[in-house]
Amino acid sequence: MSHHVHALLSSLALLALGACTSSSGTTKPDVADKPKPCPSIYKAPHAEIDFEPALGQAGTFDVDLTIDGQAQTCQLTVAGIGPSQADGNVVRSPSTRTETTCKGLYVSGIYDNGHLAGLKTEGTPARVALTLKKGNAVMAKGDFTFAYKPTELKGKGCGTTKYANVKLPLGQP
Repeated sequence: MSHHVHALLSSLALLALGACTSSSGTTKPDVADKPKPCPSIYKAPHAEIDFEPALGQAGTFDVDLTIDGQAQTCQLTVAGIGPSQADGNVVRSPSTRTETTCKGLYVSGIYDNGHLAGLKTEGTPARVALTLKKGNAVMAKGDFTFAYKPTELKGKGCGTTKYANVKLPLGQP
């Protein structure tokens, strides 16, 4: 190796070492200590109604729903519970398919096992009452008045959103 190449490599090594230590010889903070960028996805103000336990069965469920005094009967359809799948280092998302005809109420998320986490509102209603049925069997019934709080849903330092969360005990028909 030529003297110039060796000198260049030595200089680069010293620069790299200098970037990792301060003049006192202590290690500088790691990149992990630096603030992480905030996600750009907008989290609209809403309330979440978490199923306990998560809904893990396929079918069509009738929903008697009242949001701030506006009553409706609608349906939640769950087609094929499909958990996430691993193929080596690649993990495919759950394949559970859902659809709802409810105005103002949506599926809030699907866990890795394919089960439904619950429902979320559009906006910030003061009160939601719902009954979830499969056939004639009542699986869940709840009447909620929400207490919204500013919450950092996207992470610390990434802004706050008005948010409320309640639990809905879920039985099996």
